[in-house]
Amino acid sequence: LDIEMGSLHTLMRDIEQSIQHTFQQRRVTLEICPQADGDVPFDAGALHQAVLNLLLNSLEAAPPRRGLVCFKSTIDHATQMAHLTVSDNGEGIDPAHHATIFEPFASTRGQRGTGLGLAVTRRIAAAHGGRVTVDSTPGAGASFTISLPLQAAAGDPGDTDIPPMSTPADPDAFEPA
Repeated sequence: LDIEMGSLHTLMRDIEQSIQHTFQQRRVTLEICPQADGDVPFDAGALHQAVLNLLLNSLEAAPPRRGLVCFKSTIDHATQMAHLTVSDNGEGIDPAHHATIFEPFASTRGQRGTGLGLAVTRRIAAAHGGRVTVDSTPGAGASFTISLPLQAAAGDPGDTDIPPMSTPADPDAFEPA
């Protein structure tokens, strides 16, 4: 990840511009509610992909012509977390599927889905030191929330942790085999 301080409001507006036409074609309303104030550490490209996955899933779930997808951001200073939530007024998700929907190739859409979107989203959230959660009741829609820490993790997540080479206490005592 290339984590930099950035505005969730700007990220949300960029995503809205890139996907608004798709929502208009399906006649589903996309409501953007950027409530987060302040910069947050994130990789813009990766987080864009994670949120796009959630928005496309919600678009699929929302009923055409009367569907509503809400995309909001909040910052909770008490827990030091930023939250990006995508909610829809679709059919919801059976609680029996909540544990498996984030697994690779798990899909409730049959042939229309690859089953990778939520797995990728979960991986991106985890790489940021965060998580993605679902709140859904059948018949009452679904909400997915990506939660990210307000403080970037120390060090580079791409760094490899290699133990130092061991050396004998007395260099002269070392005898090659």
